[in-house]
Parts: sequence; C-alpha cells; structure tokens
Amino acid sequence: ASDLDKPRGFSLIGSNEARSFLAPMSATKIWGVGPALTRRLAEAGINKIGQLQTRGEEELVTRFGSIGRRLARFSIGEDARSVGTRSIRKSVSAETTFEHDLAAFFEIEQALQGLCKRVSERLRRANMAGNAIVLKLKTSDFKLRTRTASLSFPTQRANLLYETGATLLTRELDGKTKFRLIGIGVTRLTDTLDADPPDMLDSS
Repeated sequence: ASDLDKPRGFSLIGSNEARSFLAPMSATKIWGVGPALTRRLAEAGINKIGQLQTRGEEELVTRFGSIGRRLARFSIGEDARSVGTRSIRKSVSAETTFEHDLAAFFEIEQALQGLCKRVSERLRRANMAGNAIVLKLKTSDFKLRTRTASLSFPTQRANLLYETGATLLTRELDGKTKFRLIGIGVTRLTDTLDADPPDMLDSS
C-alpha cells in the first residue's frame, strides 16, 4: 500500500482487515497490473479488487494462467515477497569489465550480446519486462557514460535488447576512445502480459 498514505508512502493494515480494505480499490492498484492485463480483466468484468476476491484463485488461474494465482493472493493481501522500502525492483541489468581496454565495435558487441542474454533470462525468471533500455560504458580513464533508449512496448527479448543496445553503442564509438566496462539494463518494468506484442514484433 505504498501510495495510500502519502507523503510517508506506506500504510499498514492487519491481515483481518485486508479483504475489506482492498475490496473497493481498482484492480490497477495491484502491483504489475499494466494496460494489457487491465484490458483482459475488464473483458472478464473485473474492475475492482473485490471482484477478484469473489472469483477465487481456481477461476482466475483457469482464465489468466499462472498470473491468476498472483492476482488471487494479492487481492486478499497475501504476498510472499519480503517487505521493505527498497523491495520493489526498478531495473534488471548485467555488466562486465574487460580484461583489457577495447575500442572496436566487433569486440565490444560480443560482450553486449552475452549481457543481453543474461538480462533477458533474469527478466523471464522475474516475470518482468521493460521498455527503457540503458547502456552503461566506462572509459579507460574511468569516465562513466549512460545512454537510454525507449521502446514503444515492454520487452524481455534478448534480440531487442541487443539491437537497441548496439545502436546506442555505435553512437559512442569513435575508433579512438577505449572502454573498460559495458553494461546493459532494463527499466520501467511492468508485467509480461504487456510485453512483446506479436503485431509489433512481426512488423520489425
């Protein structure tokens, strides 16, 4: 309930109060419910958290798959994740330091490919996707560069991470500047139901 008791940012309720407290709230208050899932819920006649409570876990899993289990549990205030002011993940990233400084694209992009695969795997394990791709570079004289590109939809696909990251990388290379570190990250995280729409991927 991080946005319910501003400006402090947290509101604590007991487990016995959870159902009645959450019931009148919009289903979009549940963490991870993005535009695509909101549309699917609306199609099922679900707009309020209380409507999730009345459907029950079995029905929600049947209709929405594994995410239905999470919706059912969140709707009654059950969440197995650890609680803390920093518990919500805001980015997924990976980086590596080169054995020696590099300046050539073909050398640096090999590392980028591997990092994109690692980030993609982490996103899939976390059931997340994001539409802001962040490239991190550190020069041989320890100057840090970060560049960001936004996609029109969230992704967790390694090839899209690489294509976006490689475009950003190309703009930073002049054949002279050497780099000692590269990293790739994804921010603006959301639920995977909003990720990689087939129509957008088919057109690329």
